[in-house]
Amino acid sequence: MPRLSALPALLLLLLVPAAVAAQDGWADRLHPTAEALWRQAGPARRIAARPVQVDVTGLPAAVAAAIDRALVEALLRAAPAAGRLVDRSGLPASWEEAESFRGTSSEALLRAAAVDALVIPSAHATADGIAVSATLVAVAGGDTGRLLAAVPAVVLPGAVDRLTARPPAVAAKAAGFGLADSLRQGLDPGARFRASVRLSGERSPFGDWFLDQVAEHLTARLAERPLYVSRPLRDADAGGRPVALRLEGEVWDHGRQVEVHLRVIAGAAEARATARLEATALPGHFLPLTPAGGRLGTGFRIADGAAAVGAELRRDELAVAAEAIARALLVDEALDRRETTPPVARSRSAVAEAWRRLAEAVPYEETWSGAADDRNASARRLRARVARLGGPEAPELSATLERAVYRPGEPLRVRATVARGRAFLALYAWQADGTVVRVAPIRETAPVAAEAGRRIELPGPRDAEVAAAPMPGVSESLEALVVVASAVPFVPDRLAPAAGGSADSSRAAAVSTGAFLDRLAGLDRARLRLAILPYRARAGG
Repeated sequence: MPRLSALPALLLLLLVPAAVAAQDGWADRLHPTAEALWRQAGPARRIAARPVQVDVTGLPAAVAAAIDRALVEALLRAAPAAGRLVDRSGLPASWEEAESFRGTSSEALLRAAAVDALVIPSAHATADGIAVSATLVAVAGGDTGRLLAAVPAVVLPGAVDRLTARPPAVAAKAAGFGLADSLRQGLDPGARFRASVRLSGERSPFGDWFLDQVAEHLTARLAERPLYVSRPLRDADAGGRPVALRLEGEVWDHGRQVEVHLRVIAGAAEARATARLEATALPGHFLPLTPAGGRLGTGFRIADGAAAVGAELRRDELAVAAEAIARALLVDEALDRRETTPPVARSRSAVAEAWRRLAEAVPYEETWSGAADDRNASARRLRARVARLGGPEAPELSATLERAVYRPGEPLRVRATVARGRAFLALYAWQADGTVVRVAPIRETAPVAAEAGRRIELPGPRDAEVAAAPMPGVSESLEALVVVASAVPFVPDRLAPAAGGSADSSRAAAVSTGAFLDRLAGLDRARLRLAILPYRARAGG
């Protein structure tokens, strides 16, 4: 049976205070981690486990000790017959001076003890418990510094309530390091990263202030060489591999303590952490965070959109394009989409795709700020709430346009069907200048009723024919038709007025996109569907 070198089991039990004795299931949770580590170490290897760093994790010393104990137990249970686990007491006396396993002195200690590989655990608090991941690094002979394995995080439940409340700066550092160590496992355990961070989630002055500090430590940690790994070290030059991160935080006011649940996303990889702050250490101008405690939720999000002149994007289109990107990014964030809209539009196709992103949710109560324009680019910052659309009672809508490009005088026509039940439809034109008019129904005050399975054409036979036309003085404009389908009747005119008899009169009657979206968000959202159908209005024959 595998044994723990030079440390009696009874002494091991004394390492863990009674305050954390309730964590009896942790070794079982870590058993798959231990099996994976031994599998990569080899059947006849000697390994040592580095202690969890209390100053980096932000965990209480007692909890860190309990994690160390659970990992040791799991490694002992999973060890092959010829495997050997070397404990701290099995290393030279100078171990205490090199406890961090950093630098050449600690490497020499490990080699002197004939250790083949080192287990480096990483632990940090999350809303569900303590997330523990591990890497395995070779320390023998000429193989020293080689990354042998990286094991994803396992969550150990039941200890978050023991998380020590700390000053904001200390908590931000621990959270940033924990997020970085965990995220690196999902990206590339043997790489350095040059990270850019975009804050997301519901925004507040306090939340942005704390998340900015977390982001600073997160990016600094990712830029460092992975602990103890020197080979293969990827993207070691020029600050590391570029990676775009999205960082969000949910703030809870518990009176004397403030808890922030953090999440960072990079494509398919993500990491979570929890920071607990001393309320008395917060800057006074943020207090009180909430009137009576609980979640700090403003409902508002912020996104930055930009557009640049390209092969098919003119200077006069940049402002509307930048707004489209900002709206799409805000919706992507609210819906937690992994594949998000590119932050800069350089083509009409990119703007069209950004408009389509609003079919499932729309921004409302918009405030625009931070406008920046030059000859070849434009940027806009949007602060808004997001209304999700659809639900079990919403119509199953399918809508198509006859063509993707329209010439002057060619009629705009949409074919729409609903799969079940009855739906009430109206059609609106989202014009190139960022305004909206109603296309159908024109003469009726009620929406068009559509029965399940029956195809409807909009505008209908009782509506005036609406023709496409580019904006004055340009050869091509990007516009869209928006089909609004509701399971309950609504008043189409409340969303936008009817188009006029000419292009000029239609532009004069139109409402802004922001006003249209506000009114749309005021309908019964759970029973509402949208179809957004971009097209190009092109001049000439």
